[in-house]
Amino acid sequence: MEPDFDLSKLQDVPDPLRGGRGAPSPASAPRPRALEASELPEAPTRARQRKLRWIAAGGVVLYEALLLTIVGLRPDLRALPRAAVPIGVSVPLACALLALAAAKRTGAGGVGRASTRVAGALFVLVGLFAISTLFSGHGARVLSGRAYWTATALCVVGSTLFTAGPLMLATFAFRRSFPSAAVWRTAALGLACGAVAIATMDMRCDVDGPLHMLLGHGVALVLGGLAGLGLTRFTRA
Repeated sequence: MEPDFDLSKLQDVPDPLRGGRGAPSPASAPRPRALEASELPEAPTRARQRKLRWIAAGGVVLYEALLLTIVGLRPDLRALPRAAVPIGVSVPLACALLALAAAKRTGAGGVGRASTRVAGALFVLVGLFAISTLFSGHGARVLSGRAYWTATALCVVGSTLFTAGPLMLATFAFRRSFPSAAVWRTAALGLACGAVAIATMDMRCDVDGPLHMLLGHGVALVLGGLAGLGLTRFTRA
């Protein structure tokens, strides 16, 4: 009985590791072109996340505007120098955008920047706000003694309220979004929300003095950052 196959024919099969005439060389074989990030299709989950974050941003604006409408604008807006209010509002908003960028930005591997870089960016932003109070801490009411500290305490309460709403919306919009450096990136979210609260408080408070700005308004940065640390379990992927 003859076998179904002839073993002598195995010699005619080219060896792919020898690089002979019948086998392509691994070095000369064409390699597939790596796709650019812009060429990759956007995942539906990312599209939904982006839409949710825009909705949350709109909610922050509505929350701040509604609360500011309830408590009222500062009565000395027309008496202030022209640059006082723009600086008092634009600097905290710039800090908020930079803190948000530090939280959102991904590293080379697409999983987030190193925690040391995020932490360094946060300290720089806090220092920037502290310096800006030297130019924006102006108001019509010059207080001292008990009245000064009472007004400062009331501003702490107001800053807390103006921070709470944006932080709740940000936590919801960025839930399970940080696979790395989640602690510092969530703290950056809290700092961004605190900076938004400071910008809103500058439209409300008319107490004069950089120290009042640091204690009564700047506390929003501290509260937002600390609250962000406590909300890491919701944002960690």
